[in-house]
Amino acid sequence: MLAFKSPSHFGRRDQRLRCLIPIACVILFLFIYVGPGIDPVKPTLVRLESWHSNVTRTPQDFWDEFVVILAAARPQVHGPRGVDPWVPARADRFNWDQADEVTQQDQMSLGDDELESLRMGHSWLVEKIQQGKVQLPYVKGSRGIVYSAGGHYLAIMMVSLMMLRDTGSELPVEVFLNSDSEYDPIICDQVLPTFNAKCILLSDILESSKLRLTFSHYQLKIFAVLFSSFEEMLFLDADNFPVRLPDDLFESPEFKQDGLILWPDYWICTTSSHFYTIAGLPPSASRRYPTTEAGQMVISKSRHADTLLLSGFYNAYGDDYYYPLLSQGGPGQGDKETFPAAARALNHSYYAVHTLPQPLGRASGDFQGWAVLQYNPSDDCLDNNAHCNPPRPFFVHVGWGNKLNPFRQDERDYRIFGSEEFLRHLFGKDLEKLAYQKMIHVACEKRFFFHNVENPGDACQRLKRIYEAVFKSTYEPNTIAAAPQKSS
Repeated sequence: MLAFKSPSHFGRRDQRLRCLIPIACVILFLFIYVGPGIDPVKPTLVRLESWHSNVTRTPQDFWDEFVVILAAARPQVHGPRGVDPWVPARADRFNWDQADEVTQQDQMSLGDDELESLRMGHSWLVEKIQQGKVQLPYVKGSRGIVYSAGGHYLAIMMVSLMMLRDTGSELPVEVFLNSDSEYDPIICDQVLPTFNAKCILLSDILESSKLRLTFSHYQLKIFAVLFSSFEEMLFLDADNFPVRLPDDLFESPEFKQDGLILWPDYWICTTSSHFYTIAGLPPSASRRYPTTEAGQMVISKSRHADTLLLSGFYNAYGDDYYYPLLSQGGPGQGDKETFPAAARALNHSYYAVHTLPQPLGRASGDFQGWAVLQYNPSDDCLDNNAHCNPPRPFFVHVGWGNKLNPFRQDERDYRIFGSEEFLRHLFGKDLEKLAYQKMIHVACEKRFFFHNVENPGDACQRLKRIYEAVFKSTYEPNTIAAAPQKSS
């Protein structure tokens, strides 16, 4: 949410005035906050290593400029309202064979004046972005992994990071936290550096500008991407991990061609037709595609700078405007649809993985699995008549239950991912047993001390009991390989 209050909306005013007001806002903000002879506030980042000499610019330099444009582009009308009676958008499972038959009713209401105001504001912002004056910060030629974590997700991310390192990847890792309250000095200053990883506080950057905007929850992902020092990155949710070497994704033909890889979710598109009007897109722009599962994304910031900036706008005003417009209350409403929507609005190409996700885990009624399997883009079978090899899993997104939180596991004596035989066939190893070994390591190893966890010893003993009950063996500490040391 934004930290300042909204001015009154336009109403029925002359369209020329509505065009001039955003421009006047930009000039006013630039004069007040970055006036002639006044340097923007650029405090030294706390707990952020110095940037290399070949960096395009610092995150604060970027934010000083982009926050002004975001503020000037603030929607000047009320957001969309649900129709009465409110019913969330229909969430049917997507099927490529029936893609041409997908239809969706509008569940959101916008008046003609409101729609026109949003359309004009969107058009103005796109014009500013395409002028290329706002340059993203990154170290040229760099690659790495980006997480957004905080609170209890920090321990979950630690398990994900250990699973990541188990693939053999030594790519550097940036872990973005929202504020000081989420900063854990032992984990951030002592543990993560041994995994070639570091913490970065979003608040250090967001609060460097006199013009303050605050963000939370779904909004944080895009700003972690925007502020990351990597030119090319794999973004991962804290509860998601790769089962193959992620470095290969950057060398894949799909990434080299398009510079952005997105993975599908289970569901049909639920975007409101009002969004297509606002963005200047045909009504069928995304109807033939499934929704997006943004727990993993491979991104080139240099090639998709405009896409990321527009996605930043959609997320900055997501809660009241673009999240409901893009999902209409459909499953997982939040940031996930802002990435493909921004690319489509700018007519930028990206690679949408064709292989649909599959649930992994125990099935019970409508509950189909504890995790989502996402597949290798290079294994996509785009010709339905061709004989293709089965796609290989690439990511396991454990989004249900207690995820992979070492400190919140319930006592049980059964597997949740599947039998050992099944997992070895699918992954070449007993993935569930390996994940539990990592959780026990995080909960029991003394160097993994989380300041917000009470009685970690209880969690350690509980995990060992679960491990013995589920896997019929006793946990041995030497089953965990040492963390890779930071490479020079």
